[in-house]
Amino acid sequence: GLAVALAESILNARKGVEGAAISLISEMRSVYLLFSESQSRVLISLDPESVFAFEEIARKRTIFFEIIGKVEGSGLLVKKSARNVLHVSHAHMWKAYFDAIPSRMGKKTG
Repeated sequence: GLAVALAESILNARKGVEGAAISLISEMRSVYLLFSESQSRVLISLDPESVFAFEEIARKRTIFFEIIGKVEGSGLLVKKSARNVLHVSHAHMWKAYFDAIPSRMGKKTG
């Protein structure tokens, strides 16, 4: 779902990128909005100077897009209709993502 895609993007981003602030407007329940897996959706992260060019290309091809946030801060903050629905630190995401399997196998990671 969206929350996992955002977390993976943050954890696998270039050095210096440690967070994202996302703002969503939807009638869907937050759990469904963040964790359901839907086909035909793509999460794209762009440098700010590339946003206008991306918008032009998408409009020219009549592709619906929505800008939902910015790469900033540390960790993942998701707001839905101006209310915080998810706030996870970078360290917590790192541990959950990279240490889950090794810790279940009794191994320590760095």
